[in-house]
Amino acid sequence: MDQIFDRLGKLVQAWVSSTFNESAESANYRDAGVFEDQDLADAWDELNSFLDPSKTETQRREEEARRQQQNQRSSTANSQENSERVAVEEAYRFLSLAPYAPFADVKSRYKELLKKHHPDRHTGSPEDLKKATAVSARINAAYQLIEAWEESRTKSRAQ
Repeated sequence: MDQIFDRLGKLVQAWVSSTFNESAESANYRDAGVFEDQDLADAWDELNSFLDPSKTETQRREEEARRQQQNQRSSTANSQENSERVAVEEAYRFLSLAPYAPFADVKSRYKELLKKHHPDRHTGSPEDLKKATAVSARINAAYQLIEAWEESRTKSRAQ
């Protein structure tokens, strides 16, 4: 069975070498950015690791464990980014705006809502004051979240 995998590995290496006009053994495809698909890059690394006769079984297992940890970290980072994105979209909706509306629209809507729901305008009854305080706190939180999101996007574009 190992002979089949060896032949298959050599066939894939030859195909990749001819496709990218480089030597498969000497090229570091992941660093060069040749593989746009992360899964293909991982499979390529795993194949090279499997076919490398100089590595022991223990070294292969250690590499596989490192790869799995790396995938878990990137998966966690992606889920955090997605949850941040969802929170930002909810903040836009709370302000009655379309997600990722221009920041100028966000700022004017924030001022408009805060004027309407500010606690100082609702001092007639304790219930109204309590509701207005809660709503204005949510308005402020939504605005601050969107503002921080916009700042981070601006910084990442500048880099």
